[in-house]
Amino acid sequence: MNKPTNSIGPSPRGNKPARNPRQVGIALITTLMILLLLSTMIVGIAWLVMGDQKLGGNNSDRQLAFYGAEAGMEQMTASLGERS
Repeated sequence: MNKPTNSIGPSPRGNKPARNPRQVGIALITTLMILLLLSTMIVGIAWLVMGDQKLGGNNSDRQLAFYGAEAGMEQMTASLGERS
């Protein structure tokens, strides 16, 4: 009996599997390690950005308090000048 052949022709590798199962496992582990590294970097960058935004908010609150106190001092000195 003749073996059926496909239209492309016989496989250049013969009957050997395309990859060693051990190599496929190593590729999976490597991919998971890279994904873990990228995820950690993304979380770290997000944490830094959020921290910077909080600091920026504190700075604007501090500036608002400073100018409010400055306006109060100006009003107080103006009212003292009117009494004299």
